[in-house]
Order: sequence, then C-alpha cells, then structure tokens
Amino acid sequence: MAVFASIELGVVAGYLVLMIAVGVLLARRNRGGEDFFAGGRAIPWWASGISLYMGNFSAWLFTGGAGMIYRTTGYGLVYFLLTGAVAYFIGSQISAARWRRTRVLSPVEFTRRRFGVVTQQVLGLITALVYLAAAGNQLKALSTIVETMLGVPLATAAVAIGVIVIFYTLLGGLWAVVVTDVLQFVVLLAVSLVIVPLVVALVDGGIGTILGTIAFTIPPVGGDPDHDLHFLIAYLLLLVIGVGGGQGPRFYCVPDERDARKAGALAAALFLTTPVLFAIPPLAARALWGGPDVLGQTIAGPNPHEQVFVVLALEVLPPGLAGVFVAAMFAATMSALSTVYNMVASVLSRDVYPVFRKKVSDRELLTVGRVMTLVIGLVTIGLCLWYVAARKDLFKIMIEIMALSGPVMNVPMLMGLFARRAPRAAALATIAGGVATALVTKLALGWPAGPRIYLTHAACLAIFFGAAWLGRTWRRRCGPLAVVGVAIGTAGALLALMLWLTPNFPGGLPLGAAVAALAYPLVMAALLVGFARKFSRPEDHSEVDRFYRNLDTPVNVAAEVTGSAGSVLGVYRLVGGLTLLMALLTLGLMALELAAPPAAGAQPGKYLLLAAILLLLAGFFRLLARRARGTPGTDTHAPEPHV
Repeated sequence: MAVFASIELGVVAGYLVLMIAVGVLLARRNRGGEDFFAGGRAIPWWASGISLYMGNFSAWLFTGGAGMIYRTTGYGLVYFLLTGAVAYFIGSQISAARWRRTRVLSPVEFTRRRFGVVTQQVLGLITALVYLAAAGNQLKALSTIVETMLGVPLATAAVAIGVIVIFYTLLGGLWAVVVTDVLQFVVLLAVSLVIVPLVVALVDGGIGTILGTIAFTIPPVGGDPDHDLHFLIAYLLLLVIGVGGGQGPRFYCVPDERDARKAGALAAALFLTTPVLFAIPPLAARALWGGPDVLGQTIAGPNPHEQVFVVLALEVLPPGLAGVFVAAMFAATMSALSTVYNMVASVLSRDVYPVFRKKVSDRELLTVGRVMTLVIGLVTIGLCLWYVAARKDLFKIMIEIMALSGPVMNVPMLMGLFARRAPRAAALATIAGGVATALVTKLALGWPAGPRIYLTHAACLAIFFGAAWLGRTWRRRCGPLAVVGVAIGTAGALLALMLWLTPNFPGGLPLGAAVAALAYPLVMAALLVGFARKFSRPEDHSEVDRFYRNLDTPVNVAAEVTGSAGSVLGVYRLVGGLTLLMALLTLGLMALELAAPPAAGAQPGKYLLLAAILLLLAGFFRLLARRARGTPGTDTHAPEPHV
C-alpha cells in the first residue's frame, strides 16, 4: 500500500510540474499587457467558454457541493441547474457582445471609463478583497483533500499548491489560465466519466435505485431551513446579474461579439453535465449508506456528508487512478485560483497602479502584472493558513460574502453597459446604498438569504436608475424639497418593510442591532439627498460618449485582434499533446500495477477505460488543429461582426 501511496503522490507531483511547464511555454506569447490580460483578443470561443465553466469549480464541488446534493437530493439538483446552466445562459446572452465591444482589459478599467476614477478605486478594492477571500477558501478546500488522501500536512499542502498556481499564472498570464483550464476540463471530464459507471455498478438496481433517492421538498429534508423557494430565486437573480456584470474577462478576450455569445452559451451547456457527472456519486452514496442521520456509521468526522464523493471514488478506483482523481481536483481548484489571480492582478496593475504612476508603457504593465500576481498569490496562501487556524465553516462564510458583495459589485457593472443617462456618480451611490442594505439586513436584522438578496438588489437598482431623475429634479425650482420628500418616503417604506419582515422589531433585537436598524432608513434618506446634489452638477461627458461609441461600433477583427492564427493553432496542438501525455501516463500506471499488483488484484480495465477516453479527446483536439486556418479563433475565415 505504501508503494501505491507513493504512486499517487508521484502522479500529483507530475501534474504540478506539467502546469509549470505550460506556464513557461506560454510566457513566450506575452509581448505586452494586452497579451497578458486579454490573450491578444485571440482566445478561441470554445476555450474561453470552457475557462468560464472551469473558473467556477473547485475542490468544494467534490466536498461541499456533493454533500449538499447528498443531503437535499432534488433541491440540490435544482439549485445547481438554476445557478449554473440557466444563470450562465441568461447572463452571458445579455452582456457578452457588449463586453466585447468595450475593448477594455479589465472590468475596473471599464468602471473608470464609465463612472470615473473614485468609483474605479472603490470597486477595485471591493473586488480584490472578495476574490482574495474566495481564493483562500478554495485553497484550503483543496489542501484539506490532499491532507486526507495523501497524508501531506495541511499547511505544507497549502503553501506548495499556492506556489505552483503563482508560477504558472505569473509566467503565462491569461493564455496560461485558459489553456490550463481546457486541460483541466479534459482531465476532470475523463476521470468523472470513469467514476460514474463504476459507482452505478456498486448499487443494487443500478441507476433506477439511484434516481429513486431523489425527492424535491421546500425546504429540503436534511438541509438548511433557510433554503426555501426564495433562496433559489434570489441566487438565480444573484448569478444572472453576476455573470452579466462580473464575467467580462471571458467575453472581451475572444475575437468578436459572436464568439463572446458562443463562449457564454458553451459554459451554460457544460453546466448541464452537473446532474450526471457530479450528482450521481453522492446520490449513489445515499442509496448505499442511507441518509445523513446514519452516515456517521460509515464515514467518521464532523461533516461526513462532505466526504461521500471522495470516499466512493477511492472505493471504485485502483490506487494509481486515485492519484489521477486527486489531480482532477487539483485541476478544478487551480483553475479557479488562477482565474482569481489573473483577475485581481489585472485590477491592481491596470486600474490602481496607474493612479500613482501616470505614464505606464505596455511592457512595464506586463512587469507590474507579474509582480501583482506574485503578491496576490502570497496573500492567498496567508489567508488560507489563517482559515486553517480559524477552523470555521468556510462554505457558509463564502456564501454570505457573495450575498453581501454580489449586488454591490455587479449591478453597476451590468447596468453601466446599458444605462446611458445614469450620471457617473450613480455607481458610487449604488455601492454605498447596497453595502448599507446588505450589512443591516444580515448583521442587524438577521433576515434569511432570499429577502436580503431581494432588498439589496432592489436598493441597488433603484438608486442606479433613479440617479438621473434625482439630478434633474434637484435642478428645478423647489427641487431640493421634492428630493427631501422622496427621501422621507423612502425611509418610511424601509421602516415599514423592517416592521413587516422582522419579528419583534425593534424591541426583540439586541440594543446595537436595533440602533443600527433604526438608523438605516435615515442613512438611506441622507444618501439620496446628498447624492442628488452631486447628480445635478454638470459633467464632462466626453469620455462617457467615447465609451458608448465603442459599444455602438462592431469589432473589426482584422484591425483589433493582436493574437496570431499560429497562437490559436498552437493551443489546439498543445492541448491535444498534453491530453495524449495524460493517456500515456495512465497506461504507464496500468503497467506498474500489473508488475506489482496490490492485495486486491490488478484492475487494468479501469486504466484502459480512462486511457481510451483521453485518447479520444486528444484526437479531437488534433482534428481541430488540422481544420483550423489562418485567423484568430476557430473559424477558417475572418468573420463579419454579428451583433
């Protein structure tokens, strides 16, 4: 058994070395900041779509996500379908083409052009903090799995994995992120396709018995009482606006508007695989071991439901393939981490650094981007080590962080693509009102997630779209009095809403919470009056006008795409070659097991199944390389703009 533990560790180590090699190889593509942050606008739509899909997966999918489906069955399936396929399709089709036409290199560069420098800096800070907190959580989740499966100390695993992600993101920029996302998708898909039929074979009655465990109830039996219908609707809303406003980097890195829409549609389609690839193993665990009330008899630990996928995978996979399974989880989490590193580095170097240094060359921008990536990676490792010491329920914390920050970050971003009349200060007012609403409804009033997300979105949207009217009204005779009247009415409506939705308000709340809740309507009223005066002031619309002229102008692929056709063909060949290498590695592991069989006997058929899947995928990418011809993207001729 020790031999195979060494094999598993060797497979993971080899995978990490491969990721560094990819970063070194792709570093040659980066001639400047546009290549590092936007891939020269030449990322193929299918690669961007896969990257968009993979950027939202991590080791949590195999632990917390699988545990949610195990506990809630039908409710968990509906949640993942709504927040995955449905949200990504709607959000991407609303905004993808317009994001491509912005011609920006980072979301917060968009914020500066549309809303100004102050809003840029505030939103950049919020973005960096939120994504760094998420990255630390993802790193801890993966490090925990490595500790469990390979016996590596948690802190050591966190540092080692964090350094690896720093290196290949640092060297390769967005090209490294996207190419490794595609490779990781291939590994994840192949291993999951092997695990699913093997798990089904363990259950008497097969797939019919597994499907029989599904029950849809609201709230779900065995789940959180807050997980009601409003939770599903609220998180669908949160994700639709989040994709539309927060996933710009995966839309403006492709050649044109049509490719941007196709990337979003592909990501949505890939999310349809969740019920098959990631839900069947936890549902099979329920059929094999019973419900959450008896699971502790099979799996020890404080949260055994979070281990069902991993335990089942280890049960059906031979030792060598268990290492490949760990590599697949590395793939998913490292994909999400590399996306965060690239995004936050883009924000800090493109949008914060130039504030302190006015003239920055593209070459200097590339250097600064790499330094920022290094700093971000080190901070993420530090956050992970702090999370390890804190021993808190990190999934719930991260859900709350996204509920608090999502509307504040994404409403101005998405609406700024469409709302031409909104004054530049509208985003700053939206952020202030959204933060106040989110904090009071969570920390002071203790509302469930659904109503909190509803009211925060409503406040953000009302402030953003009401800003132009407030400014016009203030300029009229007796306008300030009218605005004050609106503010008083808003305060009264908020107070009535709190009385309606909060039991025993305000007397039943702790003193501090009651004071904060009662102050909230007054703060919102003061915010409306204060910003109305700002909205009424004349503005220089020249930069905003240029911004919207960009949105009205179709992309000229021949003039605007700086990446070469050879770069895209190289992606096909590189991914195909790496997939072939993974297939050969699988066959090598099979040969090693045949030479030194474990106590349970050799299982060459499982290795051959995985190798066959990988060989088919490698052949597919090589075929794409042969069919592609001389332009960026996968098309064989320069496409006309299609809006």
